[in-house]
Amino acid sequence: MQLHDVDQGIHKYKKRKRIGRGVGSGQGKTAGKGHKGHSSRQGFKIHNLSEGGQMPLVRRVPKRGFTNRLRLGLARRRRFVFFEPPVERAPIDAQNIGSFGAIAADQPDHA
Repeated sequence: MQLHDVDQGIHKYKKRKRIGRGVGSGQGKTAGKGHKGHSSRQGFKIHNLSEGGQMPLVRRVPKRGFTNRLRLGLARRRRFVFFEPPVERAPIDAQNIGSFGAIAADQPDHA
């Protein structure tokens, strides 16, 4: 195999599809839009959120959502554990973290 034999499949750019340029082009006549129907008309545009009969994502997810209560204050707790440990190296529990101000004193003890 010589270098001049290599020509198939090695292209930097894919050739763009020229639509509506004659029957011989493969995308001529109806320009890939088929016959009749609203999708073949000029100016037709599919709605961005259309999912073709499937229940749209906007309607599948809850309207109000929720907040994960265990995640609240997580950044402050991580800062306490990794960057600002107590000087006396006391065990890390809810009371020590609460005294530092990373969590509320009345917050339940979660992992």
